[in-house]
Amino acid sequence: MPSRLKILAPDYDYLALNRELLVQEFSDGVPNFAESPQNLKLGGDVRLAFPELVGMEGIMMDILAGRQISFQLAGIVRADQHHTAQAPDHSFYFDLHICHHQDENENYLILLFKDVTERMKLQQKLIQKSNETNLLLSALTHSKNYGGAEGAGGAGEAGEAGEAGGEKFKLELLRNTDYTD
Repeated sequence: MPSRLKILAPDYDYLALNRELLVQEFSDGVPNFAESPQNLKLGGDVRLAFPELVGMEGIMMDILAGRQISFQLAGIVRADQHHTAQAPDHSFYFDLHICHHQDENENYLILLFKDVTERMKLQQKLIQKSNETNLLLSALTHSKNYGGAEGAGGAGEAGEAGEAGGEKFKLELLRNTDYTD
């Protein structure tokens, strides 16, 4: 049985499945990743606890048969089962990696679970800041184009000063954007 996986992959929790997709073994942390932890039982169908596996039976059989090396689902989101009244919408994210394991007597599917909440939240903040910066730059460009049309012909010294000021504003905006919120 693959219980030595915890030593080989210390940042992961694992679950072992047989050919019928029945749970053979799992590490202590796996119930935290399940949509329905009460349905996660030795000898039980893994799809009852992890509905994202419904419809993936063909892929899992290909991995078990050696026709496919592995498969990964990244950024799966779950509502935190232990949320408090102060943060009822708290979510966490995890990656699920499915691979093959051969024991002396039998082949198993191994599902590896890794909490990636911090990475996903940072990624979301960076995307949000990038979108905000793009909106500000778009508004600046629109304002610059509109303002230039009202000026004296939109060219000459006023137009050049406006362009230089716009570029300076863009650089200041990028320098002052805090990506750590």
